[in-house]
Formats: sequence, structure tokens, C-alpha cells
Amino acid sequence: MAYFRYTINDDFSIADNSERNITDNWNKLRRMTSATEMYCVHILSGSCHLDINGHEVELGPKDFLVLMQGCFIRTIDHSEDLRYYCIVVGGNMVQRLFDEVGFNLGPHDRINKYYKTLCSEEHHIAQQGFYRSLKQRALSANAFDQSMVQRILEMMLLRDMELYWVNNPKALLVPTRKEQVFYDFMKLVEKHFLDERKLVFYAEELDLTPKYLSAVIKEVSGCHFTYWIDEPLITEAKKMLYFTNKSIKEVSQEQGFVDQSKFGRFFKNVTGMSPRLFRMIEEE
Repeated sequence: MAYFRYTINDDFSIADNSERNITDNWNKLRRMTSATEMYCVHILSGSCHLDINGHEVELGPKDFLVLMQGCFIRTIDHSEDLRYYCIVVGGNMVQRLFDEVGFNLGPHDRINKYYKTLCSEEHHIAQQGFYRSLKQRALSANAFDQSMVQRILEMMLLRDMELYWVNNPKALLVPTRKEQVFYDFMKLVEKHFLDERKLVFYAEELDLTPKYLSAVIKEVSGCHFTYWIDEPLITEAKKMLYFTNKSIKEVSQEQGFVDQSKFGRFFKNVTGMSPRLFRMIEEE
């Protein structure tokens, strides 16, 4: 019996391992891989231990995991009875649904590019029922069933977004002025973190004083502004060190460091190891 995966259209595909022993499939993730789309994973049974962007994450029954486009992941370990299903969503569809309901990921989830929560029993059972119906209709040649597939998928995603909102009430609230300043800062960081790491740049872009912006970032997020710049920079550096054969000097230059030694000190200060050691460990 084969691992099931079915592409609905450019926006959606679905996958599960309910028809096979998952050892071979999950062992493919023993080496780091990068998420090219958004993955919504529901754990039905068993457990697994993952490395997501350098963070160790444990998953068990009824856990729900969202992997955003651009995060990288590998399997550390899993139980033999691990069973799951997954909805894979294209970036355009994700943004459309987010915009429709005014949805905002929390800052830590946004920068980490993943989110994990435990489903309620009601949510867990209901989503399983929707998925079974979805899978049955997806394999049908009936035009009505094909039309229903898109609606069921969107409903399941909205229900999962609602689950996020229940655990993060601010996700659907109109942000305060300070929260909006922070969100605008985050958008700028996503665009410029490779080129600009000084607070003064972001303050000027937002027409604010550096002192005020720094205070707002700390008040809203609980973290110093350097955290929000360093995290995506380190994530990008790890990807380049793992997925490319570029020299450390080339990686440092593409990260905006003119001096390789400064990049090495920055990397070690954040991760606790040198870029060379990180590459050696991950290649073992």
C-alpha cells in the first residue's frame, strides 16, 4: 500500500500515511529539507521529534503543526505508530485567506515560521471527518464532488485558523497603534534583514525616533529589536550552510558581512557554535 498524496490544483494538495507503515517516508526527512509551501499537519496517533529552524519540537496525538514557506525541517525521531494527514497550501491562497479575515500571525510564530498547538477533542474529531470526506471526493470524477473539494479545504483551513485565534486572541483584533508600529517594523525586517541591521534605518523608514521604536518593540514583543533582526538572519545563514556548497566567506558576504570573521562571531554568539562546526555537524 502506498503513501497517499493528491494534488487538487495549484493552491492545494493533500497527503496522509494512513495506508502504510511510515518509517520509509519519514526517514527521508532525516536530512534537512526546506518547506516550499505551507503545510498544515494533524497528528492522529504516535509521536515524532522534529528540528524546525533549529528548534526541537515534540508532536503527539491531536497536535496541530503549521510549517510556513521557507522554514527548514528534519526528523530527529518518530514512533512506528505515527499517523498523520497534511494539507499543503500555496502561498497565494494562504495570503488570500489571511486577508479575508484580517488574520495576523503572532510575532514569534511569524519569525519562527511555524506554529504548534493541541487540538480540542471536538476539533480533532471534526477535522478528521472533513478530511475523510475531502479525500473521498478528491478521488471522484464527479464534477459536483470536485467543486466541493475546494470548499471543504477552505473550511478546514478557516477552522484551523480559528483554532489559532482561540489560543491567540489578538490574531483577529484590530491592533493598537503600538502593535501596528511593531507589525510595520516586522514587515520591513522581512524585506531588509539581509542588508540593514541598524535600528536607525527602520526608525527612519517608519518616521520614528530610534529610542521610541526600540521601546515599542520591547513593550509589544518582550524582546529587544536585535532579536527580530538576528533570528531571520541566522535562519537564512543556516539554510545556506546546509543546502549549498558555498564557502563560509561567500555565505558571510551574502548575509551582508564584509568581514568573514565578524560573521563567524555573530553566528557563534547566537547559535553557540561556529559556521564551520554547524556545517560539519549537520552533514554527519
